[in-house]
Amino acid sequence: MQQDASQPPHVAQDFMQRAAAGTLSLVDLLTEAERLTGQGRCDDAISLYRTWLAHTVSPAGYAIHFNLGVLQGEAKDAVAAEQSYRAALALKPDFIEAHLNLGTLLEQQGRIDEALAQWRKILELDNAVLSAHRHLHLQALNNLARRLEIDKRLNEAERLLDESLRLDPVQPQALQHWIHLRQKQCEWPVFRELPGLTREQMLQFASALSSLSAFNDPAQQLAVARRFIATRVNTQLPPLADAAGYAHPKLRIGYLSSDFCLHPVALLTVELFELHDRNRFEIYGFCSSREDGSDLRRRVIGAMDHYVPIGHLSDEQAARCIREHEIDILVDLHGLTSGVRPDILSHKPAPVQVTYLGYPGTTGMPSIDYVIADEFVLPPELQPHFTEKPLYLPHCFQVSDRQRAAAITPSRASCGLPDDAVVFCSFNNNYKFTEEVFACWMRILHAVPNSVLWLLADNEWAEQNLRAQAQRQGLDGKRLIFAGRVAPADYLARYRLADLFLDTTPFNAGTTANDALWMGLPLLTCSGSTFASRMAGSLLQALGLPELITTNLQDYERKAVALGNDRAAVAELKEKLAAHRASWPLFDMPQRVRDIEAALEHIAVRRTAAYEKEIAVTSEFQSAPPPAAADHAPTFSERVVADLTLAHTRMTLGASQEARAICQRILQQIPGQQAATEMLRIMDQREQIDAAHKHFPGPQYLDWLKWLHAQLKPATYVEIGVETGQSLRFAQNPTKAIGIDPDIRIVHSQECWVKLFKQTSDAFFEQHDVQRIFDGQPVDFAFIDGLHTFDQALKDFVNIERHSHAGTVVAFHDIFPVTPITAARERKSIFWLGDTWKVVLILRELRPDLRIFTVPTFPSGLTLVTGLNKALAMSPQELERTIARWMPVELDAYPGGIERELNVIPNDYEEAKALLAK
Repeated sequence: MQQDASQPPHVAQDFMQRAAAGTLSLVDLLTEAERLTGQGRCDDAISLYRTWLAHTVSPAGYAIHFNLGVLQGEAKDAVAAEQSYRAALALKPDFIEAHLNLGTLLEQQGRIDEALAQWRKILELDNAVLSAHRHLHLQALNNLARRLEIDKRLNEAERLLDESLRLDPVQPQALQHWIHLRQKQCEWPVFRELPGLTREQMLQFASALSSLSAFNDPAQQLAVARRFIATRVNTQLPPLADAAGYAHPKLRIGYLSSDFCLHPVALLTVELFELHDRNRFEIYGFCSSREDGSDLRRRVIGAMDHYVPIGHLSDEQAARCIREHEIDILVDLHGLTSGVRPDILSHKPAPVQVTYLGYPGTTGMPSIDYVIADEFVLPPELQPHFTEKPLYLPHCFQVSDRQRAAAITPSRASCGLPDDAVVFCSFNNNYKFTEEVFACWMRILHAVPNSVLWLLADNEWAEQNLRAQAQRQGLDGKRLIFAGRVAPADYLARYRLADLFLDTTPFNAGTTANDALWMGLPLLTCSGSTFASRMAGSLLQALGLPELITTNLQDYERKAVALGNDRAAVAELKEKLAAHRASWPLFDMPQRVRDIEAALEHIAVRRTAAYEKEIAVTSEFQSAPPPAAADHAPTFSERVVADLTLAHTRMTLGASQEARAICQRILQQIPGQQAATEMLRIMDQREQIDAAHKHFPGPQYLDWLKWLHAQLKPATYVEIGVETGQSLRFAQNPTKAIGIDPDIRIVHSQECWVKLFKQTSDAFFEQHDVQRIFDGQPVDFAFIDGLHTFDQALKDFVNIERHSHAGTVVAFHDIFPVTPITAARERKSIFWLGDTWKVVLILRELRPDLRIFTVPTFPSGLTLVTGLNKALAMSPQELERTIARWMPVELDAYPGGIERELNVIPNDYEEAKALLAK
């Protein structure tokens, strides 16, 4: 029921007065601050905390300083947040949460040494304090290790994770990093037992990348991928893309990556992007890469028809951005490597999704349909260990870049190499080295006099450990020569100095193998049972050098020794390699690109009249599955799969009645079956939408906005809640427009002069003068878009009112109830008003001079307010009191008819035109 207006309103001013008087209890302070924060009124909560601290002495003062710091940090006021955390620590030096948060704040500002020092202070606290807060102690250790690993201080990071795991061995994330740190440093055995953890348990927690070096067993790698999916990926998201595809004249190919920079993936793929046939394909790059300023990054971006940065978007926002571009095939260049954002793919933003190149193994992701491969790297016996269907290329799965430039060949002496030595090299990352392979290399050096092994100087601890291993096997550690990292052109030139590249297994060279072969250096590999262990073999096959492929370490060792002792044989291989480079498929990039394009065209789903007719004919509705072959009666599972496929086809083609009948039959046999349940949910939602369209016929809210721009022809326009710019694009020249949104992610081109502000509306109106931006002109038209609570929408209205004139028009859309925006919002009917009705009633009460009406569009409504005049502006105090009185009132508290009363005009342009003209 409506609150009694005679009762004092429960508003912040009352609490502020008590805080200033020093009479506000700690409980009331925390309760009110939580309420304000829940309403998005963080500035008010900050003011309340500050006032209380200035007038109250309490043993809990340290906790209030901490809470204040948290809110200031969320408000991006780093200076104030730091002061608050330090004030909390001054009162309570052993306050671990404040040390943690202050360290994180310092790290975000790039003050890394100070952040590390802050977290180290936690480790210096009394053991009794640390024991009482074990989870915070672990967080401090893991924070330090994470940052030190980023800064390449691998040994110290490993030691801290070792300490963390001894305190609590059940930390999968910490264990994964500990394992990979040991691999990077060549700390063998990598899977050293820890208290409470056996080697077998460690193997279960290995990361996807670690598993490629650890296992030559595809079943184990699939298990690792599935564990990753089970713990890190939301596989229950409804697909965004229409499974029936699109009807574009050119196939739209989207490449998804965070490696469009100086990275092995970009080094291999840049010419692929450049050589795509623009008569048949339109190429999109969806990128969350760092800006490294490299020529390679500029070249990759320049090769895209459409380059779309998505690093600032959430996974769902990025997926919706991809969906809005109607991508036909999305090619994931990540797999399970660092930087992966699997939930973008889980949203299924494209009807066909493919993984390629970034991760040499199965992703385990149900949302990925295909993996690009060849029959050597992914033979038939490997297919059961992949969740993706192989999309086979005829020669080799890997692309190359023929434009990469090499510097002038350096001298051996300048690289620290003996002039007369046999130089074996392996420039793979050190984490690909295994104890078994390294022991094999040492035996090769023993058997080839005057030979050296040239390795990448990845980190000092790996170098120390490898030299020590060599000495344990009776070799002078000086026979290992380490090459520091240099620019790409200098790195390529080095290969001309070596005699034979010794590959790693079970994680082969990928880009590195391609580089070595391009520069004319023969490569010896050992192919195993996994995709990762067969990459180099695929390249050698495509170069006509199968004699350099072995399948076990004994043959690998014998071949390496034979070649090391036969310089003529090595010279012959180099000549053969030089001759084959131009004529064999590996480096024939125009043909490689045509192969990939043919494969992509083969799997593309095209929505054409012929396609839909073919589907309709081949998927004639029937209750039974397709007839089985004479020698095979379909199993129960096969019948269910056939029924699900048929139901999906019928649903896609709009035959929802037949699809619903099939799903209901499946659920009778298997209650709760996920796919059938999801299809019924989608069909229910579509039926609701169809019913809403029938109930509210005519133009929808975007049509109305377009019409309003054409009708009003505003000289100035303000939009609050821009999002992707879909509605902002209706503003036409010569309109001047302002767009305001804290999370702007423009994907629609704008036709007029637009100035964008990536801010909350509160921050914008506090910092900017709208009329100054418009060269002294008031606002003609404003649109207050979605994701507003009704009180925030009214605050925005008041700010617009301050810059209005007698004919200003404001449109409200999608106003949510007064609850935290992150809370669940229940739509009680197909046509959902939210709290728009409260806005209308409040404005009618405070400004009876205004003309207000709601257009019943779908979805929700569009409330128009005309006749604004800043001379009649409402009092902020009166607005606050009115909002507080209306805040707890629900629509159900009123007698029926409120919706009908508000929707005073039909969804009709002419009627609206007449009302606007009054």
